[in-house]
Amino acid sequence: IKWKGFSLEHNTWENERNILDPEFLKKYLCKKHIKILINTPDGKIPTSATGRAIKALRYGFENVDDYPPKSENSRTCPFCLKIVTVRKFGGHVRSHTDQPNYVFLKDISRFTKREWFKNST
Repeated sequence: IKWKGFSLEHNTWENERNILDPEFLKKYLCKKHIKILINTPDGKIPTSATGRAIKALRYGFENVDDYPPKSENSRTCPFCLKIVTVRKFGGHVRSHTDQPNYVFLKDISRFTKREWFKNST
């Protein structure tokens, strides 16, 4: 964290649970993953799972809600865009382990919302 009004020597690493503003954390994670994914070979193919994830992250970064998100019973798979119940989501995502950028796309599925994929296509 770069603390406002302090020099760089006061920057600190903070555990995710210490961040009180969940939207700040989502914006940071969106930005971080966009930078990583855009430089991969599949990041240059708009119709690939990686290309779709980049679009969803950009949409999410620009439209992160100013209020805490409602809990959802289902999530969108970043690989096939199938809507899966939260209970079955982990198993479903593991079926895509052969996909390029699997680790990154699995990671973004933790904080992306279903609307981000719907609205970014």
